[in-house]
Amino acid sequence: MKSFFKLHRKATVCAAVVLVLAVTAAIAMPRLFKPDNIAQGSAKPNAIRLSKMNLAKSVSATGTLESSNSKTVTANVNNISVKKVLVTAGDAVKKGDELVVFDESDLKDAAEEAQQNLEDARSEAARSVLSARNKLSDAQETFAEEKAKQAKKAAEAKSEKSRAEKQVSKLKRQFAAAGDANERAKLSEQLAKAEEAKKQADTAYENALESQSASNKQNQSGIESAKEALETAQRNGEKSIKEAKRQQKQAKKSLAQCFVIAPMDGTVTSVSVEEGAVYTGGAIMQIEDITSFVVSSSVDEYDISSVKKGQKVVILTEAAGEEELEGEITFVAPVMGSSQTQQAGSSSVGSASTESSGCEIKIKVKGSNDALKLGMTAKCSIILEEAEGVLAVPYDAVHTSKDGSKVIYVQKESASEGEDAASDYEEVTVTVGMESDYYVEVSGDGLREGMRVLIPTDETVSPSEENGEKDTAFLFGGGMPEGMGGNPHEGKGNGGPPQNMGGSQKGNN
Repeated sequence: MKSFFKLHRKATVCAAVVLVLAVTAAIAMPRLFKPDNIAQGSAKPNAIRLSKMNLAKSVSATGTLESSNSKTVTANVNNISVKKVLVTAGDAVKKGDELVVFDESDLKDAAEEAQQNLEDARSEAARSVLSARNKLSDAQETFAEEKAKQAKKAAEAKSEKSRAEKQVSKLKRQFAAAGDANERAKLSEQLAKAEEAKKQADTAYENALESQSASNKQNQSGIESAKEALETAQRNGEKSIKEAKRQQKQAKKSLAQCFVIAPMDGTVTSVSVEEGAVYTGGAIMQIEDITSFVVSSSVDEYDISSVKKGQKVVILTEAAGEEELEGEITFVAPVMGSSQTQQAGSSSVGSASTESSGCEIKIKVKGSNDALKLGMTAKCSIILEEAEGVLAVPYDAVHTSKDGSKVIYVQKESASEGEDAASDYEEVTVTVGMESDYYVEVSGDGLREGMRVLIPTDETVSPSEENGEKDTAFLFGGGMPEGMGGNPHEGKGNGGPPQNMGGSQKGNN
């Protein structure tokens, strides 16, 4: 299988020839392909053999090789001296391998400190809970004492009220029974005093009841506050003890395993600690799988609507030469964003990078190559559409007739062997299908492989020369690049890309 990217480079050369000669050809083309000119043999014919090929339409993207699986190694300890670093960058490790050993003495101190913190937390929690219990007990005792005191006062006031009421009733009976005026006057005076005393007793009783109610409410509120304080003390104590236990457990674990182990199989790509240094948290080292890659890239907003998860991707790197790797899109960002990508159109490894706005994508690289390294530039062609084994011709071989239908000019079956005059070609109506950058699929009645199809040339000959030696000019007189077309003298070539790929790429970066 010929390289998809090699084909694209050759096609680019061909396109450059087209652009250089386009101005001259633009004048000649309208005349050369008029049916009358072809019938009269005024155009020198240039033809290719109609053959089947594989076409592909794609979007190009350039990105960077990254590991498909990586881990940042850390440790749940702080302010611990690094006793020994057992690996260096570039070392291959297995899951569970020892990487770093911490100073055991520091870990012992940390474990003892954690144990002491746990004991202190328990003692403090106990003191807080005991104090809260005592306050609750005091509040309950105060409530009981004040309740009894207020109840006694209310009872005494009630008794005084009852005595005053009885005295008023008694004097009223005596006053009603008295017949002597002096006695009645004396009883009337006593009755007035008794009624005043009764009024005062009523007021005193009401005040006693109000005082009793207010005192009970206040003391009950004190009890509720004391209960809440006790519950808070219990919760806080439990929380502090739990945290102290967690730290003690972690310290014991670190002491029992005073080394850091690899969380996965892979290769150490960076080490951030040194022997003798104090580890204060953060990354210790990076472990990555350097045999399984993803390409991190971006696609501009013009093409991103065509890019979907699961699409096939062809990947090429400078390190792997012309070997093509297959990939698959595994992620398309939901929003557009800015990313650092290599400038499109450059084929050199050292080409400059440029900040461009695009939509981030991730491409899983299937298979492997020993030449691949993390951070390398990868050129990718995202396959949007493929057509295998279809009849296809260069764009310039397809024309529009007066009625708007698409036509090509094929050599008549009646043409004599060895003859190749313009008058030997006839118009055939075709239906166009998939299009790539340089080729278009054609179908129609009577089309078959091997037919000679007329393509444009800017050279003309006189009728007396039309049966003579024929030129092999391609696309306005330019030579046909290797693998892109056939020689009309030999009747060979497929005019298209390799059997598996062929087709277009739209640059986006």
